[in-house]
Amino acid sequence: MLVIKPGPAVGGVKLEPIKLPLREIAAAAEARIQQVLADYVEKKRGQPAGWSAKFTEWKDDCIC
Repeated sequence: MLVIKPGPAVGGVKLEPIKLPLREIAAAAEARIQQVLADYVEKKRGQPAGWSAKFTEWKDDCIC
C-alpha cells in the first residue's frame, strides 16, 4: 500500500493521506496484459484473394 501524506493544512482544512493499493493495481494490470496477449491474433498480410488474377487482367488491358 502506497501512502502519500498530505502537505500542511491550508485554511484549517486537514486532509487525509492518499492510499493506493499498488499490489492490486499491478495484479489487475498483469491479468489484463495476459488476456490481451492470449486474444491477440495478427492479421494476415499480403494481397486479398484473387488480387493477382485481377492485376494480370488489368495489366493486359493496359495499352503501353
